[in-house]
Amino acid sequence: MSQIAWRLGATTPSLPAPHLLSECYFPYDLFTVGEDKLVVDCGAFDGDSLRLLLARQSTFGGFLGLEPDPETYKRLTQFVGTLPTGIKKKVSTRQCAVASAAGTLRFDASGSVASGISANGNTTVQALTLDDLLEGQKTGLIKMDVEGAEYDALLGARKTLVRDTPILAISAYHKASDLWNIPRLIKSIVPDYDLYLRRYAEDCWELVCYAVPSRH
Repeated sequence: MSQIAWRLGATTPSLPAPHLLSECYFPYDLFTVGEDKLVVDCGAFDGDSLRLLLARQSTFGGFLGLEPDPETYKRLTQFVGTLPTGIKKKVSTRQCAVASAAGTLRFDASGSVASGISANGNTTVQALTLDDLLEGQKTGLIKMDVEGAEYDALLGARKTLVRDTPILAISAYHKASDLWNIPRLIKSIVPDYDLYLRRYAEDCWELVCYAVPSRH
C-alpha cells in the first residue's frame, strides 16, 4: 500500500526502511534452497547475485547464470573461473536472453546494469524460453532482473512453474505496472504461491516480488 501511495504522489508517504541489500533475492527468513535443486539466474550480470547466494550457502544442486550482454558475460565467466573447484563444477553459464518465445532480439549492450532489450538496440542476442532451457531439470529457484522483460520471460516459464513450483525472486520495479502485473501473472500460473514484496533501496528501486510455494 505504501508503494502505491508513493507512486501516486497524492501524499508524502512514510515508506518502510529498505531491507538489507546483502539479502536481495535470497532473504534468510523466507526460504531455503534445497541441496539438490537448481538455481537459475536470469540477468546474471557479472556474478553479483551468485556472490550473494554464496555468502548465504554453498549447498545447492547447481547454478545456471544467463546473461545476454557480451561484455558483461565475459566478466561473469571470469568470475566463475575464480571460484573454488567444488563450487565451480556446479556453476554453468549461457550467453542468452530469456523471453516468451525463442528467437533473436534487438539488445542495447552497454556492459552495464542499464543493458536491456530495446527495439533500437545496438546488437542482436539469442533469446530462449526457460521452459526449453530447463526441460527435465529439477528447478528450485528462479531469479529475474532483466530490465523490464520479466513479464515476458515468465510467460516462457509456465511449464516449469507448474511442474516444479520453484521459488521465484522477480524484480518488480522497472515498469510501474510490474507492481501488480507480475504478481497477478504468477498467481494465474500457480495459485498456490505465497507472495512477498521487499525493497532493497530508496523509493521503488530494487523492489523484488518473491513467490514461495505455500507448502515450503
